[in-house]
Amino acid sequence: MRYRKRSVHQDKDEYQIPLLGSIPILIFFMYNMALCCGIIFIDSITDEKKVERCTLETTAYCTQVQVEKHETFKNEWKTLYYPVFRYTVDGNTYEGRSATGKDTYVEGKHYKIYVDPDAPSEFVTLQTRQKNRSDKWIIGGIGVILELIFTSIIISHVRRDRRQKAARELKELSNSGTDNNYIDFR
Repeated sequence: MRYRKRSVHQDKDEYQIPLLGSIPILIFFMYNMALCCGIIFIDSITDEKKVERCTLETTAYCTQVQVEKHETFKNEWKTLYYPVFRYTVDGNTYEGRSATGKDTYVEGKHYKIYVDPDAPSEFVTLQTRQKNRSDKWIIGGIGVILELIFTSIIISHVRRDRRQKAARELKELSNSGTDNNYIDFR
């Protein structure tokens, strides 16, 4: 069996990262995709779990609509509306702010809400209950697909670089014409 001798310089080359310029960029994008997908999926799952828990239908009175202005990353101002509901469950009165954020509720009107029978302070509005959450699953699915694409790109580039390196080494060996680079251990 013959083994190839390696010089000190060749050992250093083995530890170099292939595609040094693009690997960190791809890893950054993959990390962000995974993070976004995780946040979207967790948010979607927790929303659905809360909707599943809130089964007790009751009528709530909108005591006020809190208005909040938030600056977006584009330096634009976005106005969000959060209705505050007062409702009674089993003789106890509760008051809580909805997480809706849309301008669909009017102060002083009654609305149908769904309360968690085990924790009456938690509720969802009819709008939240009927809301189609398929958009979160679609965005999450697209993120997973992009994650797979980035991973396959990295793997194909690494394999290509390894094949090219092996081809260069083989070419160098065949051009040298001597057997001095090998040791025979028979």
